[in-house]
Amino acid sequence: MAAKKMTQDGAQGKGADIGRATGADCPETSRKTPVKAIRLYCLDCSGGSSKEVELCVMPHCALYPFRFGRNPFRAERSEAQKAAAATAIKKLNEARMGNKPEKEVS
Repeated sequence: MAAKKMTQDGAQGKGADIGRATGADCPETSRKTPVKAIRLYCLDCSGGSSKEVELCVMPHCALYPFRFGRNPFRAERSEAQKAAAATAIKKLNEARMGNKPEKEVS
């Protein structure tokens, strides 16, 4: 037995799936990170006003901590981590381009 699709107006049957908008249907949601999608949702909830998002009066909302488009629970990277990531990216780019890595001068 196949499951029936739920449409946006709540009726069952043929129609667009809820949460399945494509870039053609809704360009604001195409290729967004989850945190950026939450930011767009908060802007929509607040009538498109960034100031209203900042002054949000719904602290019990599950999305409240993410309303600025950033993950507040993610720790900042240290300088050593940033340097290690930059070195790794450089090596990957050199491998991709077929170049030999440059020798480090000490």
